[in-house]
Amino acid sequence: MECNRKVCFKELIDKTPIRSSSCNRDCLISFDDRKNISISENRKKYLLHNDLSNYIAVFHVDGAMVQDNDKIKCDNLLIDATGMKAIFVELKGTDLAHALQQINQTIDMMRDDISDCTKYARIVTSNRTNVPNIRANPEYIKLYKKAEVKISANSIEEKISSL
Repeated sequence: MECNRKVCFKELIDKTPIRSSSCNRDCLISFDDRKNISISENRKKYLLHNDLSNYIAVFHVDGAMVQDNDKIKCDNLLIDATGMKAIFVELKGTDLAHALQQINQTIDMMRDDISDCTKYARIVTSNRTNVPNIRANPEYIKLYKKAEVKISANSIEEKISSL
């Protein structure tokens, strides 16, 4: 069952309990005020310090929230229900251009559901040395217009208060 994002996100923002009828339980990883939120895969890591104790939902997008195999989508989405922030996370090997495309298309797919949120794109790659002039890439330019973009090799660590 694919997640009913519109209802699910509204319940998050209203801080009401998410009903099982509105959200595929496989897509929601957590929704609480934990101090540290960590997403990792193959030695790549995104770490968000929740220094404001905001309620943050962590979703598994690829294969859970969006199950359509024909659609390109990012790995995870974090929604800060208190601060109205949506953080799209892609943990990628070396194909940075594809990671940009994944986040771009995920934002487009969810545009109406998260229109009130400030958007952030976070891409963690295995290696940044083979990235030729990424700022000239058309996918980067499109993404930069939609979200604050941060790309780093191996890990990204940040505080919710600094977003």
